[in-house]
Amino acid sequence: MFGGYVGLDLGATAVRAVRLRRSLKGLEIQTAISRQFASAQVESQNQDAALIESLAQLRAEGWGHNERVVVTVPETAVLGRKLDLPFTDLRKLGQVVPYELEDLLPFELEDVVVDYERLTTSAGRTSVLGMAVRKEVFERRLNLLHRAGFQVWRVTVRSLALRAYYDRFISGDDKAVALMHIDLDDGAPTITLCAVHQRCLCGVRTIVGSRQDHAAPAALALAEPELAMLRRTFQVWEQEIARPCSRLYVSGLVSEGQGIPSLLAETSGIQNVHIVGPRSREGRGRECDPSLVIAVGLAAMGAGRPKGQLDFARNQHSAAALAKTHHRWGTLAVGLCLVLLLAIASLLVHHRTKESRYEQISAAVSTLFRESFHETRAVIDEPRQAKSLLVEAQKRAAFLGVDELTIPQILTELTSHLPKDTPIEIHELGIEGGRLWLEAETDSFESVDRIKGELGRAPHFGDVSVSDARVGPVASRIHCRIQLVLGRR
Repeated sequence: MFGGYVGLDLGATAVRAVRLRRSLKGLEIQTAISRQFASAQVESQNQDAALIESLAQLRAEGWGHNERVVVTVPETAVLGRKLDLPFTDLRKLGQVVPYELEDLLPFELEDVVVDYERLTTSAGRTSVLGMAVRKEVFERRLNLLHRAGFQVWRVTVRSLALRAYYDRFISGDDKAVALMHIDLDDGAPTITLCAVHQRCLCGVRTIVGSRQDHAAPAALALAEPELAMLRRTFQVWEQEIARPCSRLYVSGLVSEGQGIPSLLAETSGIQNVHIVGPRSREGRGRECDPSLVIAVGLAAMGAGRPKGQLDFARNQHSAAALAKTHHRWGTLAVGLCLVLLLAIASLLVHHRTKESRYEQISAAVSTLFRESFHETRAVIDEPRQAKSLLVEAQKRAAFLGVDELTIPQILTELTSHLPKDTPIEIHELGIEGGRLWLEAETDSFESVDRIKGELGRAPHFGDVSVSDARVGPVASRIHCRIQLVLGRR
């Protein structure tokens, strides 16, 4: 059983950590820490070293021991989109979301980690928030934590941590509310937003402002460009849910004396603005400092991970797996040494037998070469010479069209091996460089797998692959691209 839940909010200039414990009253904050990096470390741009040092100090103090640790990736490095899909099956959602995001990504799918947050399900349709982060950014974050000794249980984003904080410590009705977290990340204001309506997430956004004086208070960091983006964001959300937000909860590097509530009330049009933290009047929020709200939300996410909630580490090797692998290196090394010794012994025992067998095979190859290529002069390396002669023969056969399928034969072979009971509509077909490709549509992902399997059994087709399988313009049609290698097996 886990001893607690830890949320680590990692910034460019500070580390904020919160530990939650279960009690009869529910989740309660047991420990909360905020540690700013030394200015010399930040100015020297040695932020990774400063972050590892702070994390290692937390680990030495017992943080992360027998506890679920939840962290974020930098939300400015995350691309996301709200998707409406015509099914509710979680397995299909996991298959389709990456391809739905593919056109929006400036990177290849293999270069990103993709996951989704399920928003609403109704009438056989599912609304999800699909998100992608570069593998380089994701693996760098996990590597920093692993080097500091932490095993990560879940990797998410700040906006979802805000929603988790609202659900655990504020939520009391189904009214539409907005949440905002303001942070000065190395002098640039970073504003994390999310909107909740009827206990469902209906919008997220991150706004990065222009770089300010590092010592400037958060109120001064909200310049007109950021305020204009905030104003537009709230307007769009209220149009989507067809009602105004009743309250705005603000957290981060804010205080009542900075005039944040009145400024945001004027900007957003939401008159009921609350600073979440010690000065809040919202009861349980009084237990948390405003700058620690994200860390509290992350720790709360460690208390449960229902299916359909975003976790970039879902299908990755977590830091816990890496730590276990590290402890197994000793046993693995011993095993490898034993295998190596056995291999050496086997080589020594069978060396003479293999040498004798090699001489017999060499003599047989020489005899076979002379019988097969009697017009060729004797050579020292018969196998290499035979290979060269075979290549020349194959080129002559290819030029004369020997053992090649004609176009009618290819079409006959393709038609005869398409499953008769599976609807398929072929839009394009091409043959190039010994490969056949076709663009087609069918009725389901299962039909795509069935078509691939049947074509794979054809004696003249090999290496059948499917790519770009996605939901087409019509929800009941699946578009795919099938490629085959031509030639006898």
